[in-house]
Amino acid sequence: MTTNASKNYFYFNWLLQSAHIALKLLIFIGYIIESIIFRMVLWYDLYMYSPLQIHLSPYMACIPRFIQFRHKTITVFNANIVTYSRTLLIIPIAWCLKYNCTISACLLVLFHDFLDHVDGIVAKVQRHRYGENIDDPLLGGFMDAFCDKIVNVVCLWTILQETHFQQTSFYISFTFVLLCYTIIIFETILGVVRVQDYFTAVFNENKISVQGSTSATMEGKLKETLESIGLAFLCLSTAYASLMAKIQARNTKETKKTERIDLLPEILSVSLSD
Repeated sequence: MTTNASKNYFYFNWLLQSAHIALKLLIFIGYIIESIIFRMVLWYDLYMYSPLQIHLSPYMACIPRFIQFRHKTITVFNANIVTYSRTLLIIPIAWCLKYNCTISACLLVLFHDFLDHVDGIVAKVQRHRYGENIDDPLLGGFMDAFCDKIVNVVCLWTILQETHFQQTSFYISFTFVLLCYTIIIFETILGVVRVQDYFTAVFNENKISVQGSTSATMEGKLKETLESIGLAFLCLSTAYASLMAKIQARNTKETKKTERIDLLPEILSVSLSD
């Protein structure tokens, strides 16, 4: 009995030490990942977003926000209009993927990400020029983040529909579909949360304190940029699968044609003998 108790105690102690070591390892890995993400956000702000803001701000300031038409003032250019315009890019992106214009689809995805930076720059320039209350910051932040979800989900869905999975193995196809649907579900959930946050902010009297829950942060901008780059490469990858499918169809057609030519002498000999 004493031997069994000592063995159980030793086994339990070993499990406890192993769990403690695993927990320390996970904490260390999490610290490394957090440090890497912090550096990426810092470099993104320093080498991408800030230079774009510095160089594009003068050009955005030259574009008029209003025009006069029949004694009426019409808003023709603001951050929300840029957001709505880049969301409509999903139509030509889906069309290009449908008809195998993958390079054009890739460039349109990257152009959409560029406009994602432009709308924030336009908002800052026009707030500085026309005043802080020129646009609703809650609506602008909500639409900026929500429209990203729409483009990402529709683009991923179109890529799934236009990918020729018969050219890949079962495990690769299963992993690819699983990852795509995971991202689609994740983006959909985030979109629902954004809608809830927006309406909570609208009906909340202290709108300033909840504005951050609807607007996109620098980490969110980095995530969207990395996701856009991934979508752009996925658009290019569909070209390979489509090309392989066309080559296989052509080879099958040529094989059938060759078989018909080989059978032609036999058919002629049979017809002559008759």
